[in-house]
Amino acid sequence: MSTDMNLKQGCLLTRIENNSLWITLNRPEKRNAMNDEMLVRLLSILRTAANSPEVRNIVVEGAGSYFSSGRDLRNLVHEPETRPRLDEEYSDANIDHFYTFLTCLLDFPKPTIAAVKGYAIGGAQALTLACDFVIAEKAAKFGNIEITNGYPAAMNIVLLQRHLGPRLALEIAVTGTLRSAVEYHSYGLINRICEEGELDNKVKEFLADLDRTPWSVRKTKELMRKLEGSPLETSMHIGAQLNRLMLLNGSFSTPKATEKYPI
Repeated sequence: MSTDMNLKQGCLLTRIENNSLWITLNRPEKRNAMNDEMLVRLLSILRTAANSPEVRNIVVEGAGSYFSSGRDLRNLVHEPETRPRLDEEYSDANIDHFYTFLTCLLDFPKPTIAAVKGYAIGGAQALTLACDFVIAEKAAKFGNIEITNGYPAAMNIVLLQRHLGPRLALEIAVTGTLRSAVEYHSYGLINRICEEGELDNKVKEFLADLDRTPWSVRKTKELMRKLEGSPLETSMHIGAQLNRLMLLNGSFSTPKATEKYPI
């Protein structure tokens, strides 16, 4: 087993349970704010897990009472006397860690789940939006509070638009109002909600529902990503191509397929 998938200390903790890799953001004293070290390690873990036959799913959670308070501003703010405000190289190096992590999460070939309790705000909300699924305690709160501090909702508006469309996405992004998991569930931003203290069990129930042939899950997720923004005719053609591939491979006649899903 890779050391990336068995971390017992530091800013991230990892464990594998029943082929699911659980990643815990472990800076509870900082409300699990994501600093550069954490983001670099997250990227390394995802890249290892993507190619590991041991891992079928990813679950991201937070240590303590917070999911995460977002980006660690100490990595984004610098003293004006030590560094010019318009230092492009410095800016790119810091923003790119977060951008690269979110992109890797969006393109990850296996299902990803954000398990949220407490608060998921700022960049942490963007993290949940980049995951395939979100499961949260009813009392959990979400919001892009960066806008209330004078910063545009950069990653959040991109991902909110992807899920919601322009009108509601813009309202959430420009107001920065904290919203409950119950409200986000009604928008379709959260898949399942639960009472306080029931999050782990709810996630495990959901993981049981995802216990399908890894190849079929991977190809279904890959297909959905290809269809984003495609015209209906193109989408139907891509779906038909996948069906033809399965017919050529004899996939519909495998014992597992006919036993579980008789035609």
